[in-house]
Amino acid sequence: MKSLKLIPILMTIALITAINWNPAMAEEIIRGVDYSFTLVHENTLMTKDIDFTRKLKGLVDVLYSDSKTKKVKLIVDLDGNRYIYNILDRDDYESFPLQLGNGNYSLQIYENTSGTKYRKVFSTSGSVYLDDPLIVYLTSMQQVLWTKEDIAIQKAQSLLFDYKMAKFFEGRTNVPKNEFDAITLSNDEVIKVLYDYVVENITYDYQKNHHTYVRLRP
Repeated sequence: MKSLKLIPILMTIALITAINWNPAMAEEIIRGVDYSFTLVHENTLMTKDIDFTRKLKGLVDVLYSDSKTKKVKLIVDLDGNRYIYNILDRDDYESFPLQLGNGNYSLQIYENTSGTKYRKVFSTSGSVYLDDPLIVYLTSMQQVLWTKEDIAIQKAQSLLFDYKMAKFFEGRTNVPKNEFDAITLSNDEVIKVLYDYVVENITYDYQKNHHTYVRLRP
């Protein structure tokens, strides 16, 4: 039962992560500032690519569209330590974390030939040096995929906005922007607002947990 108690905590962390764990930035998003990133590539005929453009965010963007039906794996390796991921999106780039620390990463794409046999179809390497290794956990990626348009993220922003209005402006409807912007919520306040909402309003879906498909992404 202890594991069930962690569910609202993990959901709260996910919501806070999606607004970059920064109360000030969360409020920036509430006010309409767009922090989203769109990866643009000039070569639209490319079918295999590993792009280190966003390595300072702890991410690598991967494309493999040669086959729509075969299983495809990505191996992320640093000094013999590795993670293996399924490449699911065959029409666009997917983002994967570079979470093994600083150094020269080796990345390979493998395509299934039969059974458990795979062949290497693409590989490259890139050096990654991050001042803050935790930044990789504050960005949308294949394993924790979100955008500011997601319903959960919009709800989190709305909750923080309402909390700030109720606490500091006592329900006033017309608050000057500079007056509103002058007040920043603390980390503790952001966590409490989102955690309390999760505990009081969200229940665990046990049926979905028992029927989770391997290709399902968050």
